[in-house]
Amino acid sequence: MINFAIVVDNKVMDNMMFNESHPVGEKWVAAMRSNVKLIKSDHYPFEVGDKFINEEFYRLDEFGEFKKIDRLDIPENDIINYAAIIDDEVIGGRRISKEVFGIEKINTIEQAFNSDYEIIEAPNDVVFGWTYNENTFSPPLG
Repeated sequence: MINFAIVVDNKVMDNMMFNESHPVGEKWVAAMRSNVKLIKSDHYPFEVGDKFINEEFYRLDEFGEFKKIDRLDIPENDIINYAAIIDDEVIGGRRISKEVFGIEKINTIEQAFNSDYEIIEAPNDVVFGWTYNENTFSPPLG
C-alpha cells in the first residue's frame, strides 16, 4: 500500500491509500505522483476521458467535438463526488460518504480540497492530524 497525505498549511487534512499491485491502484499512484487535482463534482455526471476546462466539464460527442456537460439539478445526498483531473482530463473520481466519514470529517476534507493543498507520499501510519515540515511527518502531540 502507498499512502498519500493531503497537506494544507503543514497539516495533514486527509490521506488516500492505494494498492499499487492492482491495476486501478497503480493508475491512482501514478496520478497522485503527477499533481492530480480533486474537483468537487456532485452535480456533474463526469466520466473518465472528459475534460475540465475553465471550471466546466466537457465530453467528446459523436462528432469528435467536446461539448459542455450540463449541471444536473439534483438534491444533495449522502455521497460527495470529486473528479480527479490531470492536464484538464478526468482520470477518475473519489466518492465520499457522509454517513461513513461523518460531517466533521467531510467538512475537513472539503476545506482541504478547496485550499491550496499538496499531495505528498507518506509513511502508511500518517493520517489526519499529523504535521509536515517540508521534510518530515510528525504525529499529533498529546
